[in-house]
Amino acid sequence: MSERTVFWRDVIERQGRSGWSVVDFCRREGVSTASFYNWRRRLREAGGRSGKGDPRGRTAFVPVSVQAGTQDVRGDGSVTACIEIVLPGEVTIRVNDGASRETLVDVLAAVREASA
Repeated sequence: MSERTVFWRDVIERQGRSGWSVVDFCRREGVSTASFYNWRRRLREAGGRSGKGDPRGRTAFVPVSVQAGTQDVRGDGSVTACIEIVLPGEVTIRVNDGASRETLVDVLAAVREASA
């Protein structure tokens, strides 16, 4: 792996952890915003990934608990099965039983986008 690739992977990873916007981070680091976006795209494509996330292509695993049952997801006493995703900060996402695969993919992409 080239030194430039290692450099840009580090820069992109640090920006992701920084909480700064890409523009502000690049300004503070003295690197070109255009180069940042170019390298981020190149590293994603090289890793076969299209979404935001770890530029090294690692997958983050989190604890999961599977519980059988039903939930009152509407708050009106009606009960239906669902997928419930509980995130840090007391954020809960519920996807009703029967939701399309595309809906679940969209929900997970939104979660990933928000956490990036």
